[in-house]
Amino acid sequence: TGHILLVNDTMIAMAALLGAGSLLGSSYQAFVNSFRPDASANALPVTAHKTLRLILPDHEERLYDQHVSRLGPGNLENADGHQGYEVVVLRDITEQQRQEERRERFTFIANATGDLMSLIDRRYHYEAVNQAYCTHSGKKAENVVGHHVREVWGDAPFFEGGIKARLDRCFAGHEVHYAAWITFSKDTTEPRHYSVDMYPYSPESSSSSHTEDGEGVSHVVVVSRDNTENELNKKALQEALDLQRERNARI
Repeated sequence: TGHILLVNDTMIAMAALLGAGSLLGSSYQAFVNSFRPDASANALPVTAHKTLRLILPDHEERLYDQHVSRLGPGNLENADGHQGYEVVVLRDITEQQRQEERRERFTFIANATGDLMSLIDRRYHYEAVNQAYCTHSGKKAENVVGHHVREVWGDAPFFEGGIKARLDRCFAGHEVHYAAWITFSKDTTEPRHYSVDMYPYSPESSSSSHTEDGEGVSHVVVVSRDNTENELNKKALQEALDLQRERNARI
């Protein structure tokens, strides 16, 4: 019992990735256990739902979500005379898990600052935002994370407003710094003044590991700071100085 009778192309590709030979007729439990980092003489129980941590021949770790369902009994009788078959579905969740870990690390660090911080991937999707971002935008994190920048800001700001061009420059390996009056929240028509710093970033390694052409850059970290009060004070001061100069010129 527990021998593999049928596999799809994806499973064949996975077996090739793991360096395994032909799966047909082999023991599923033996196949899985041969790539477990804690392999032992005890076979891995084929449970209904389990996360498997397997180690590839090149020592890379991959995570798989295992779901098992049973066909039969009824008139389904396997070669050993037992009724029913088990259908095993394996789904590679490695990138999903890594993304979640990145989001948790980013959020933990980003929430320690009052600046607005967001993490954007190469598909222009928000991968994480901090609490300050949510407070200023008036949006819940779940209404931003996983969404395209264009969905959050609209077509005009994304294309004509230069958001895409600035992100592309960052993905090419360059930092971007600018300041602008921005209507950040849809709940208000009053723009506020923000300084915006954008940094190329690779969560899998150090932030300085990317090259000048952007190789290794997988994300952009955006840090925005509300400088409205400072800008208004500077404007008021400049207006006062201009008024004083006019008065002095009349004397």
